[in-house]
Amino acid sequence: MLIKVPALERESEVLHLGAMNTSSCLRLLGLWVGLLAMAGAQTPTAAVKESQIVGIERALGDGNYLGLAVEGNALVLRFYDDEKQLIAPLFQRASAWWKPVNLTGRDRAVLNLSGDGLKSPPKVRPPLVFFVTITLLDEAGESTGSHRFDLGELE
Repeated sequence: MLIKVPALERESEVLHLGAMNTSSCLRLLGLWVGLLAMAGAQTPTAAVKESQIVGIERALGDGNYLGLAVEGNALVLRFYDDEKQLIAPLFQRASAWWKPVNLTGRDRAVLNLSGDGLKSPPKVRPPLVFFVTITLLDEAGESTGSHRFDLGELE
């Protein structure tokens, strides 16, 4: 009796069971079916939520995340919880600065509350091969921390 295992590709790897009787072969086949069923049962059946972070991901110290993207030549900063699902913005304003490769000096922008995140005026021009430093500001306008993003990671 021959048993072909799908994972085995060469004819030399086929199991030769000529010396086994029918009941032993059926027992072996039942063992294979049981092992395959156990392997299938160990895979998670609950739907795992995919990360919703758009753009470049950075962790905040409190377990939340930032996602920085460039949309329509504007910087868009969104906030995500510890499960990487979109949440309401944690800050009302942020400032950004960068040194574009096609201009001299620094370029700056203020990101204000807009929709589901903070958005800058459309000032960012390609090529996006520079770093952007984002400073998050509290209600009083004081810095609560800075984060550096490499826009080269977007492409």
